[in-house]
Amino acid sequence: SDNGSTAVEIALKIAYQYWQQVSRATRKKTGFISLSNAYHGDTIGSVSLGGIGLFHAVYGPLLFRTVRAPSPAAPGALAAVERLFEERHAELAAAVVEPLVQGAAGMLVHPDGFLRRLRALCDAHDVLLVCDEVATGFGRTGTMFACEQVGVTPDLMAVAKGLTGGYLPLAATLATDEIYRAFLGPPA
Repeated sequence: SDNGSTAVEIALKIAYQYWQQVSRATRKKTGFISLSNAYHGDTIGSVSLGGIGLFHAVYGPLLFRTVRAPSPAAPGALAAVERLFEERHAELAAAVVEPLVQGAAGMLVHPDGFLRRLRALCDAHDVLLVCDEVATGFGRTGTMFACEQVGVTPDLMAVAKGLTGGYLPLAATLATDEIYRAFLGPPA
């Protein structure tokens, strides 16, 4: 794709369609959990995930609802996220997160262990993990991707800004082999 917003938008569509194709039982997994103070871009889907009212409040009537969790930097955030997974996992297609730091929110750094615990919750409840590495990827946090620092592999990853160093409008949505295989059809 051509920008970070679109890369996130594509991740949402892939996550949604993945559960529609896996089985009849998983077709109810249509929702997304996102974090307060999140910023994922300016397309309708990425704005729906966003949690900064100053940027997008005017678009409220256009947006789809998400399950909103507290910012990782908020006191008690992890316990609240765990409760949301317990209560709502059956409807969740994916959890979307800016790994390790929420940039547009004022550089809010996740507490140690937050991303690893989110990965474990996703695994335990059959929810995909989407890491939005548009702002954190390509060495901006010390490793190629922020999620690498804590040993987390997302199911889907959105990348953009650092991909070309700003020379070309280029972004990508990366998927695990498991996600990829769910989109393969029978040979023609």
